[in-house]
Amino acid sequence: MPETRRPTGLALLAACVVMTGCTSAGGSLHPSPSPAQPATSARASVIPAGAYALSISHRDVVRSENGHLINLIAVLVGRYVLTVRDGGYTVTRNGRSAVPKPSPRRTGGEGAYGRYGIWVFLGVPPIGEGSITGSRSQVMFHSARGACFQKGGSPALLDGAYRWSLEGGRLRLTVAGAGASGGDGCLGRSFVFAAHPWAKQG
Repeated sequence: MPETRRPTGLALLAACVVMTGCTSAGGSLHPSPSPAQPATSARASVIPAGAYALSISHRDVVRSENGHLINLIAVLVGRYVLTVRDGGYTVTRNGRSAVPKPSPRRTGGEGAYGRYGIWVFLGVPPIGEGSITGSRSQVMFHSARGACFQKGGSPALLDGAYRWSLEGGRLRLTVAGAGASGGDGCLGRSFVFAAHPWAKQG
């Protein structure tokens, strides 16, 4: 009876090549799973945490050709710092972070006129604090204290929608559209925030 010979490794390899479906070109019988992509948090997609600064000059205000801003030019000119951290933001002018309280004295229907020449209703100057939400291209500033805030105020006053970009340490904010889900009805904020690029500090 003839001796039965086991197929050699070379023969098995040749058979595998001939058989279709054994393997694909450059592939593997047991391919390794693709590495999981790290999840991107919602907060990471908003403006990166940090402090950003810009300055408003007398000329900036005059060139706006807005009568309300020009009338309040003395309290608009200065250096502003926007600080973004932990889902919130603060804005100071010339290092001042104290939020003025509205004066008990009211003048008609023009809104609350605060001490030190702060016109709260118009958000001049736009110092204060609040929360910030958004995406990789657009953010919403929601005022909680200070400029652009009045108890029971409409979203058109409290909220400001902006497109944003950050390149080379320069943060650019542009008012994003208008209407219920866009724009900014707070005059001082919309003027200062979009007047110049903000330079990242530190």
